[in-house]
Amino acid sequence: MCGICGYVTKTQHSDQLIHHMVEQLHHRGPDANGVFLDVQAQKQVALGHARLAVLDLSDAGAQPMHFEHLSIVYNGEVYNFKRIRKLLEELGYEFNSNSDTEVILKAFHAWGEKAVDQFIGMFAIVLFDHENKTLSGWVDRAGVKPLYYSFQDGSFLFGSELRSMIVFPQFNKEINLASLSQFFKYGAIAPQDAIYKDTHKLRGGYTFKYSIENSTFEQKPYWSIYSLYNAPIRNISKSEALKELSPIIEDACALRMIADVPVGVFLSGGYDSTLVAATLSQKLGHKLDTFSIGFHESHVNEAADAKLIAKHLGTNHHEFYMGANDALRIIRQWASRFDEPFAEASAIPTALVSEFARGQVTVALSGDGGDETFGGYEKYWYNQKIWRKMQSIPNWMPQLAAKVLGTGKVDSWERLYKFLRPGKPLKNFQGKLFKLRNVLQNPDLKGIYQASNQYMNQIEVNALLKQDLSLHQSVYDEFYCMDDHNSALRKMMAVDYQTFMNLVLQKVDRSAMYCSLETREPLLDHRLIEFAAQLPDELKMADGRQNKVLLRSYTHQLVPKELMDRPKAGFAIPLHDWLKGDLKDIVYDTLSESSLKGNPYLDWKVARKMVTDFENTGRNPYQLWLLLCFEMWRQEWL
Repeated sequence: MCGICGYVTKTQHSDQLIHHMVEQLHHRGPDANGVFLDVQAQKQVALGHARLAVLDLSDAGAQPMHFEHLSIVYNGEVYNFKRIRKLLEELGYEFNSNSDTEVILKAFHAWGEKAVDQFIGMFAIVLFDHENKTLSGWVDRAGVKPLYYSFQDGSFLFGSELRSMIVFPQFNKEINLASLSQFFKYGAIAPQDAIYKDTHKLRGGYTFKYSIENSTFEQKPYWSIYSLYNAPIRNISKSEALKELSPIIEDACALRMIADVPVGVFLSGGYDSTLVAATLSQKLGHKLDTFSIGFHESHVNEAADAKLIAKHLGTNHHEFYMGANDALRIIRQWASRFDEPFAEASAIPTALVSEFARGQVTVALSGDGGDETFGGYEKYWYNQKIWRKMQSIPNWMPQLAAKVLGTGKVDSWERLYKFLRPGKPLKNFQGKLFKLRNVLQNPDLKGIYQASNQYMNQIEVNALLKQDLSLHQSVYDEFYCMDDHNSALRKMMAVDYQTFMNLVLQKVDRSAMYCSLETREPLLDHRLIEFAAQLPDELKMADGRQNKVLLRSYTHQLVPKELMDRPKAGFAIPLHDWLKGDLKDIVYDTLSESSLKGNPYLDWKVARKMVTDFENTGRNPYQLWLLLCFEMWRQEWL
């Protein structure tokens, strides 16, 4: 695991610039730094690398690495590198190291851009071809590893994180307001965008090519989640599916244990992480190190469940209980950890368990990806239910409801809620009304799903940002990539894999890499999603809100069902309680009237009302959290 950066520019810079860019990524790669400078077509090409040594700890694995006319900088792991190496050796290639980097480099030399089809792993790769005068990039299929790129005053930049790019002298830090709008709606910026204008992220499964000679740029997918879901559904039974699933999971987990440093597993007690830990415990010849984090607030604490699982599996288990003071420390570092606005609050426990694990291991496996691959989110169930109900409602009702609810009067909301859901209690009234309003204003599946993932709707965001940003492309226009024959569940899962999962992966990457911990996700092995995408819906979600049907059955073969069957908790934190209590001072210091008046992007009166409304009612804690995260980021980076 590492950090990479570089540029192509007409201006000849001293090597101090690329060294300075690499220094910004020291947390991603504290073990060594490397740079390379060259001149092609009267332009300077610079490659930089910060190394976290995990495979072949010697200097033979250092980057940038060169072979004939190719140079590479690379972040991540290609887990099946030993298998690829054997294929290359049969073609006559010789190797000077035991690193995967050398295998990747020579694979591109042998097979060109098709080499990426051989890779099982997580990666952000940039390859400099001296002969063709091109810079090419690839990101793994799921988008686990980040790769930003930017066009600045005739220069082309790239980096694992924005912080390495903004030290470039001509970097323009003008805010992209469409990206800022995405942040306030969803808590993160879309997988293809960035907070600054003329700056983007390369999406999972995509490749780019930049011509140094002509300054032209093109990108395209080399792998598509939508092509998988648009393919015919297989006629396969549960028993047949379980039989096919077993070798894929076993190999995905085994490959991710290959390292020349200590490896452990995050264990939450849920199905995904338990499956990973149980699979490895059966295969290893030694005790597995597992790590979990607990909360003193019992309603969000899963540490006791994780401890029972660890005892059953016989792992060497470590647990850490976090409190508000631990959360406060992470929040004070928030803007340093996330160099563009980000508000997924579960990054707090993720950061703490990463720090805790890093005291004993350099690599940790997680269960991320199980929900998106096998249908684990409850929102899939209730969004389908709402969609079916909306289809039975007359067309005039959503239009009338939008007008009525546009007044914002709570009594109008309450009457409509009672009409649509007679006899249902008004528990979490404000939150349910917020979702209801968004759904009624966007009654198709795309609108319903979008509403379920929003913290603020577009009208609220427009008011906060002082302008109408409604015409910008929606993150959830991805629904149009799906053929009509697909079910609602298949459409939501495919779109989630390409969009919402970016938020999860960004959280894990930044939280772990901030303390130089490499994380690996066996359930994001592309062979698993290629298998799962064509399974019938009933093997993912059954009647009665039973989710992850196939994955649950598989896990029950490894761990007794009675240890696993309990409500899904996720990685929730008691955000409301903390914002009202121990974190109150940082909220009101950061979001004071004077601070908000100094924020040129927000209508300070609207922002201040969000603060006072939470103070008086305790409603909408996540909207307050969004505001806090953005203001901390602005003060740190602008």
